[in-house]
Amino acid sequence: DIKPTNLLVRSDGTGILSDYNLIKCLEHFPSIVSTANRANCIPFMSREQFISPKKSNLFSDLFSLAVSLYYIQTGFFPYNSENPSTAVYTDVLKGDFISPDVMENHCGESMTEFYINALDINPDQRLYKSAEEMILALSRVIQKL
Repeated sequence: DIKPTNLLVRSDGTGILSDYNLIKCLEHFPSIVSTANRANCIPFMSREQFISPKKSNLFSDLFSLAVSLYYIQTGFFPYNSENPSTAVYTDVLKGDFISPDVMENHCGESMTEFYINALDINPDQRLYKSAEEMILALSRVIQKL
C-alpha cells in the first residue's frame, strides 16, 4: 500500500513506510479496510496488481513508489485520464502515462528518464530490480540538480 499518505519522514530525515504489506493481509481479512480506503490506493497500483493482486511483489511496490514520487513532484497522477479513480485501470493496463517533461512542473530530463524506467507496464522491463537500485538512481538524479 505505497502511496504518498503512507510515506513518512522523521525529523532526522529518515523515511518510513507505514501500512507495509497491508494489501496482502486483505486476502485473509478483506473486511478490515473499507472500500473507500481501497479506492484511494487504486491510482498507485501497478498493472500486475490489477490483473492479479496475488502476484503483487517488490516490482509492484517499486511501481507504486514511482507513481507516488511523480504525484508528489508534479501534483498530478501520471495518467492521461482526467479522473484517475475511474479510468486509471484502463490507463495502467495500456501503459498510457504522461511523461513529466510535458507537465507544467517540469522535473528535468534525468527525472523524466527515472520515471520512464520505473513506470513500464511490464515488471520485467522496469529498470530498477530492487529498492537499492531505485535509491541509487534517485541519488544520481539529485546530484545532477
